[in-house]
Amino acid sequence: MGLFSIIIAAILVDTYKHLQAGPSDATILILILTHISQQLAAAQNGTSVPVFDPLTQPGFCPSTLFVVINALWFISLLFTLVSALMGLLVKWWVDKHRAAVTSLGTGMNHARMCSCSTVCL
Repeated sequence: MGLFSIIIAAILVDTYKHLQAGPSDATILILILTHISQQLAAAQNGTSVPVFDPLTQPGFCPSTLFVVINALWFISLLFTLVSALMGLLVKWWVDKHRAAVTSLGTGMNHARMCSCSTVCL
């Protein structure tokens, strides 16, 4: 399960990039060039242009396909980690139960041997 979780995490890191607007996004580049053009025109007219932050500009919307794919990868990773945790908890419980049964059986065997024999240690 560990290798599967590592592979899913690597895929998530790669596909998560498609959910955010990146500096290479063409729409941001166009908005920046438009703003520069407005600044040059405003400098010639003597007016001012409001401050421009390309990351707050609307226009980027991730593809629904990428959102669904990433959601499924996240759910898969969650199920993998939960099943690994459950496996560890069940193994811990089985080991404790086996130790309790073994110690109980040893005491019962010792009592049974003492009742059948005349010498008991």
